[in-house]
Amino acid sequence: DRDRMLRFLAGNVPLKAVEVLRLLREANDDKIALERLVGVVFQALGFEYQRIGNHASRLPCISDAKFGKLEMSTTDDKLVYGARHAGQHPVPANKIDFVALESFRSEESADYAFFIAHKYEGESDPSSKLNNKFNFPGNERITLLKVEHLNQIVRLHYRYGITLAELSKIFAQARTVIDVDNALNSLKKRFEEHHLPLRKLLEGLEEEKSDHLAVPNYRVVRSKNTALRAFEPERLGALLKGVESIVEKRWIEVDDYNGQVIMHQSPDKIIEMFEAAMVELGLLN
Repeated sequence: DRDRMLRFLAGNVPLKAVEVLRLLREANDDKIALERLVGVVFQALGFEYQRIGNHASRLPCISDAKFGKLEMSTTDDKLVYGARHAGQHPVPANKIDFVALESFRSEESADYAFFIAHKYEGESDPSSKLNNKFNFPGNERITLLKVEHLNQIVRLHYRYGITLAELSKIFAQARTVIDVDNALNSLKKRFEEHHLPLRKLLEGLEEEKSDHLAVPNYRVVRSKNTALRAFEPERLGALLKGVESIVEKRWIEVDDYNGQVIMHQSPDKIIEMFEAAMVELGLLN
């Protein structure tokens, strides 16, 4: 585990789903795990991540994550963040330095910035000292995230797939812990009410194998199927990436940039493996 983590930090290998979930569990108890957690999560979601550091900010960990191409836009969303660790205790409001983080966001020309911690003092009180900081100019691009929020995001991605636009929207609109809770609850409800037809998508990709001059493409499959056209292409791509993360590339490989998909097993086998792995990881009852 240690050697694999070192290879991940060197950028040589992505962590498996089971390792990402393990690190999420350990992040509340270990400062180093918390500082590395964001990079692990963003890479698990398929985004670019680079640890850049900024000693002048006095923040434990400052990094940036590029969302890459945002659907039909060519603009990157760049994030910087600061990690705060207080063990199992809430982080006091006076330890959350909005000025330092906003200054670093501006220096790095980042779109958004966020703090990550296990828990914040006064997080659930709209009139708390912490939440009142959002009333000051310059804090409109800062979000308070908890480890549990990252846990929810990863679990939603593995099960349903989360698009770049959906994640970007959280940072664009949610400021407080209460805001993020509401945003994630709304996202989960929408996912549960509008299930993506994974089997129909995989069967469509299987049919495309008959065209020996082209690699199966989920965008092409969507264009041919009325049920799939109810979902934007990015949602279908995010779903397939979530499946790939769980069953790994020896079962299915997804290129979400051009939409190509290589299936190494039949739809039935991939779904069987996916559901079994989800149960084993505690992501599906």
